[in-house]
Amino acid sequence: MEVNNFIDFNNTISISSPFLDGLDNIGQAFGSESKKLEFDFIKREYQERNLNLLKRIQYFIIGIALLIPIVNIVVAVALKYFATQNFETKSEIFSQTTHHTGGGVLPYCIRNGEIYFLLSKEGYGPRKNKWDDFGGGKDIGERAIDTAARECWEESRGILGSEEAIRKKISYSTPIGKRYKMFFLKVDALKTINNENFIERKFRDFCRIEKTAIQWAKADDVFKAAISRSKTTGSIQLDRFFARTLSQALNTPYEKAVLEEIYRKEGLTLKDPSSNWDLTAAAACVALLVISIITFNLSSRPEFLHKVNN
Repeated sequence: MEVNNFIDFNNTISISSPFLDGLDNIGQAFGSESKKLEFDFIKREYQERNLNLLKRIQYFIIGIALLIPIVNIVVAVALKYFATQNFETKSEIFSQTTHHTGGGVLPYCIRNGEIYFLLSKEGYGPRKNKWDDFGGGKDIGERAIDTAARECWEESRGILGSEEAIRKKISYSTPIGKRYKMFFLKVDALKTINNENFIERKFRDFCRIEKTAIQWAKADDVFKAAISRSKTTGSIQLDRFFARTLSQALNTPYEKAVLEEIYRKEGLTLKDPSSNWDLTAAAACVALLVISIITFNLSSRPEFLHKVNN
């Protein structure tokens, strides 16, 4: 008789699709206290698994939120450390001796309260269509300042003045760079120093081939491009050697001081181009912390637990 009742009941019961509802229905169907206890135990175990899953997700979010600023600090320290390795001493960096492979000049001006660099476009070779300073390799026995003045005069087609005038102006400039010395030259004749006048100037044929165009670009944008993977700002793609010289200067304290001094003389402040990464990391960290707090608050509410468990 008990078997028949069991079979008859099984023929009439309909188990719902949700797992927990099915457990409740089966427990009621058996009508036995021991069976109810057994199914209650299974249900509590299922509920605990849900809560454990929520806690794991919460701990994971908190861990990621705490890990991001730590990684950011480690990366920043590592970059600064490796950037300063294998450099000459400060006196060697700032010297104008013959111990160099080349030299160049990076002209700059002040426009609308901002510093602009005058870049030149390479005309041939593997660096064709890349933008950099006015410079090149040294001649035998040539000092860095002499190399820079000569190359700048030739590649600029004389638009920045004579070789002697350029040498005199950059003699007050402290160069950056390891073996390649890059000097800075402030110019004021902005109306005449433009690409149209540059192209129209009659100069030596090989100089006209070497550089095909010039363009003013914001210094801050150039610095950002120098440390970026693409080496690009707008339509300008920097030469990688030129970009490396600038990025190493930004990460070398005594060379960065040279750049900061240029800004300071004009009443400006050099912005840290790597601050964008810091802001992004900080924003991501804050967002993850907010998500974690929201998750924690929701998971502690009885009505939320009831919905999750049922």
